[in-house]
Amino acid sequence: MREAWEHIHRRFDPMGPPAESQWRAERPHGPLRQISKRLDRRFQHHRILLSGTIGTGKSTELTALARARSADDFVVFLDVQRHLAEVLNDGEALQHIEAWELALLMTLAAFRAASDVLPDDWRCSSLGMLEDAWSQLLPSADTIRDRAEIGQLVGSMALATSDLVADGAHSALKLVERVVSAVPWDRPIGRLPGSITEQDPRVVNLIDAANRVLGELRATIRAHSSPDREILLIVDGLDRIRDRDAAVRLLTRSDSLAKLNCWQIMTAPFALRHDPALADARGFVPFTLVNEPVLDHADPTRPNARAIEFFEDVFAQRTHDLPDGLFAPAQIAKLAFYSGGRVRDFVYFVQEIAGFAWDADADAVDDEMIESVLHDRRRLIESGLWKPDLDLLSKIADLPHQRLEPTENLKRLLTHGILLPYPNDSEWFYPHPLLTLGPLLDP
Repeated sequence: MREAWEHIHRRFDPMGPPAESQWRAERPHGPLRQISKRLDRRFQHHRILLSGTIGTGKSTELTALARARSADDFVVFLDVQRHLAEVLNDGEALQHIEAWELALLMTLAAFRAASDVLPDDWRCSSLGMLEDAWSQLLPSADTIRDRAEIGQLVGSMALATSDLVADGAHSALKLVERVVSAVPWDRPIGRLPGSITEQDPRVVNLIDAANRVLGELRATIRAHSSPDREILLIVDGLDRIRDRDAAVRLLTRSDSLAKLNCWQIMTAPFALRHDPALADARGFVPFTLVNEPVLDHADPTRPNARAIEFFEDVFAQRTHDLPDGLFAPAQIAKLAFYSGGRVRDFVYFVQEIAGFAWDADADAVDDEMIESVLHDRRRLIESGLWKPDLDLLSKIADLPHQRLEPTENLKRLLTHGILLPYPNDSEWFYPHPLLTLGPLLDP
């Protein structure tokens, strides 16, 4: 049976979307269908913010949306957090990135994606303007070197992009492999000294140059495919911005992003979900994806059967060709409940348990394996909690229908998935169900 456990371990990877599109389960509470309907309005310029708690499956949903939309639009999927961490070797830069820097990365991502699918002799005549505009914003005025490095940055991007023409009913979305130069990128993103406002003429010039590049790309793409094809940039990873003020400045008050002339879908931290600034987002329409409501609103110690069905479907989609009986239905339901409705937690549980089953060369999972994985995860969550956290969580668990004060402590617990929101009925909150397995938060 070890081969089956190996398959499960590979297919349930909590670090990213499912490797195969058919492994995705339909989200009953997800906004994907609403977003796609908006994008069908070809007469409208679309900018969308998708907020949600980390681990709820935003990347999976956005990847599915990218696949679906690639039949109609030229889709570019950029994980900006991954790009900063793996290519620029500075994951912390995400916490300081300016809107015009993000606009630059988005424009270069579109250029790189187009370069991979357009004819080899195609050249973007506006790219030099963008290089010059970027050089003016850097501490060094060495334009020749800056131009070489901006080309290097383009070549190092890891993207998913659609082909110019969809392959029948199966729209194509392919990974553009990362090409890393031997010379490291040493120009700053999110690290420029001093304060450069969006009204700075150099920033205005950069956005103007970016729009010229995007306009040229759109015209060329349309000439090679269909006359109404749009550039749709999907930017993942921005939900990992920790500071509320930084997220507000970047995502709700940015003229640079609002003026960027392409369709945009961006992730946003869940902390903005209940922030008044979200209603003031310039040019963006907000949507929210939260964890599935696996807890019964009337009695949170009991499962909500309808939400559990979604996780049963997640498991079934990824194991349909494997032997029956590896997990019992009651075991899947238990893992779904203690995931708190977070897809990443559920997927992590299944993968870890499959490892134990492989060790034992077991025919099926036993309850001891499940208890071991759940309690190990519970102890890990508890290790980051202090008395004020536990007091707040206990208060919410005692009265889950109460109105909450938006304290910084509360926002931190929401950001890290210790406290979870549930969309069944009016939105309400409850501690992660794993915490109820231990003595620190015993209901």
